[in-house]
Amino acid sequence: MSAYPPTPPEYPPPPPEKFLNPGRLATRACYNPSEPARGYPIGHRRGTMTRDKRPAMGLALLASAVLILLIALGSRGFADFDSALIGYAVGTVFAVAAVTYRYALWVTTRPPTRRYFRAGWASFLSWDNFRRYTTLVPAALWRDILA
Repeated sequence: MSAYPPTPPEYPPPPPEKFLNPGRLATRACYNPSEPARGYPIGHRRGTMTRDKRPAMGLALLASAVLILLIALGSRGFADFDSALIGYAVGTVFAVAAVTYRYALWVTTRPPTRRYFRAGWASFLSWDNFRRYTTLVPAALWRDILA
C-alpha cells in the first residue's frame, strides 16, 4: 500500500510513441515527490543540479572559500578566533554562499539580466567615466560634505 494517492490517468491518454520514442521529451504525471513532476522528462528528479545552475554553485562555493580564508587570515590561522562567534561565522559563510548563489543564478540564467550586468560593468570601468568622475567625486565631496 503506497502512502501516496494513485496517479489519475491522463485524458486523453498519450499516444504510445510519446514514451517509446527516445528522441522526444517524454513526460508523465505523478504525485510522488521522489518521482518526476508533470512536465519534467522521465528520469529527472526534482532538486537535482542542472547544467544551468552549476556556474552559480561554483561561484557560491568560491565566495564561501574566500570568506573562510579571510577569516583564517584575520584570526591568524584561527589562533585568535573567539569560539563564542562560531555560530555567527557559520551563519555569515552560509549567507554569503546563499546571496552569491542567488545573484549568480539570476545573472547567468537570464539573458537580459546578463546584458545589463555586462553593460553596467563596462560603463563603470570605461575610461571616459574614470576621467570624468576622478575630478567630479572629490569636488562633490568637498562641496556637499566638507564645505
